Amino acid sequence: EGFEFFVAPPGADYYQFIVIARGVQYDARWDKLMTLKTKGGEGRRRAWDADFRSAVSEEETHWYAELAIPWSALGGKPTGPVGLHACRDLVPVDRAEAEPLVYTLRGLGNHAPDAYLTVELE
Repeated sequence: EGFEFFVAPPGADYYQFIVIARGVQYDARWDKLMTLKTKGGEGRRRAWDADFRSAVSEEETHWYAELAIPWSALGGKPTGPVGLHACRDLVPVDRAEAEPLVYTLRGLGNHAPDAYLTVELE
């Protein structure tokens, strides 16, 4: 089970940060144009690794995740509109071989940065 957070500042790239309930982290930097051309299949910049922190805590029926992503991981503090997207990944307990179920905020694919919610940072 995991939580994914995507940030799409103005420019050619967007960023993916993942933490799972066991506290394992993953990050990726994606090229927007390449990802759109290949419908999410390509575009990951393999030589990139972010310095971000995460913490998880588990209760009997749920768990919490916190992520601390420094501006430097995004190439500096973004100016202009920033796209944000989050989703929860859940692997069904009764089907260990199954694909994870993905619940997104807007019901869109994760690699659709132009469709993310947009915010203006101050």
